[in-house]
Formats: sequence, C-alpha cells, structure tokens
Amino acid sequence: MEEIYPNLFIGSDDDYKFLSYDLKGWYVIHACKEPYHRNALRYVGRSAPKDHPEYLIAERDSHLILNLVDVPDPSYIRSAS
Repeated sequence: MEEIYPNLFIGSDDDYKFLSYDLKGWYVIHACKEPYHRNALRYVGRSAPKDHPEYLIAERDSHLILNLVDVPDPSYIRSAS
C-alpha cells in the first residue's frame, strides 16, 4: 500500500485483505466489480440488474463499492449521463 497524498492510500486487493483487520476509522473505495460489487448486491450472472438503484455505486458502512471493470476496449464502459 502506498500513501499518494496525506492520508490517501492506494493498494491492491491483497493489501486490503492483509490490512482489513486493522482498518478501524478508514474509508475504503473498492473500485472493482469483482468480487465486492457483486457481493454487495448479491447478483449472479454477468452483471447487476441495470434498473437496480446501486447499479454503479453501492455504499456499505465505511465502504464505497463501484461497479467498474478493467477492459481493454473502453466502448464496454458506458458514458456518464
């Protein structure tokens, strides 16, 4: 995990798993669909229902969970409305 700005850290899924026992008082952004967004909304199949109110962003306690995918072709990512 690396501090990129005072009190702002960026890290990997492994960093989060290793440190999750000691994150009291932290706010975490999970900028990925798998597994966090899927687990938060509890959906199966390829994607969350498009009409779900948390289709793009879910909030749970001190976690912000984003429905983002890392794809080589940006046309898979819908533009902001």
